[in-house]
Amino acid sequence: VKVTGEVGGDGQPPREQFLVVDAADNEKWAGAADDLFSKVLCEIQPLENETYEVVRPYAGERLPETVEEIQRYRGVIITGSGRSANDDLEWIEKISEMIRAIVRQEKTRLVAICFGHQLVARALGGRVSKQDVFTLQPERIFPSGELWLVNLGGASQLLLEAHGDNVSIAPPQADVLATSSTAAIESMAIRSGTGDGRVVAWTLQAHPEMPAPLFVDKVLPFVSERMENGGAGAQEKLLSFEPSDAYFIMSEMKKFLVSGWSITSPEQSVY
Repeated sequence: VKVTGEVGGDGQPPREQFLVVDAADNEKWAGAADDLFSKVLCEIQPLENETYEVVRPYAGERLPETVEEIQRYRGVIITGSGRSANDDLEWIEKISEMIRAIVRQEKTRLVAICFGHQLVARALGGRVSKQDVFTLQPERIFPSGELWLVNLGGASQLLLEAHGDNVSIAPPQADVLATSSTAAIESMAIRSGTGDGRVVAWTLQAHPEMPAPLFVDKVLPFVSERMENGGAGAQEKLLSFEPSDAYFIMSEMKKFLVSGWSITSPEQSVY
């Protein structure tokens, strides 16, 4: 599967094109975030002519701004970041504007991870708060909302977490979907502002896309002093993580981006 930023010859990307908004502006990641999403997602139930365009707004690359530009894509993914959703940076505000535009339409869906999850909350009127300690560990998340139960089932999921902030107040239009011991608002669904009830955004604090060794290499050395007990035992916990639940969540994210969610019963899907 070709990962590309090019559009079709008529100036329009194919409908099977997805946009990855790479928010990891720290040099140490060097494109790892967008590569993880594009490589993993394209291997899950591959689509004909499936491509992933990557845009790096922190480098001045332009994001889609209008509903028409957004609907050129089948789905949009916002990655994690070393930045805070509360940082007053122009490129972060540009992503916030794109989020608000996505919510104004109903065709293109958004998946937002960690920083993306928090930025969706803040962009739509919620609140993101700093934690006393940094969380870097496998975390069990528990379903708490009907939309999660209907579309993903009732089982808890063990996923990797890496965050120093969390969503403390959900935006008014959000359905809170799941909770964990370090993030009361672990996941949210946002419905389209068009009023038809369909879900256009699914956000998650956890990192289902991230292999544990990357956290050990690229995160743990920089945050251990902010962790409980100086991060003692963190490497062992991370490297013993078994990713079956993470793969399940990535599979469900691909399904959501492509086909949407049921908003009533398992038999009725809204596209």
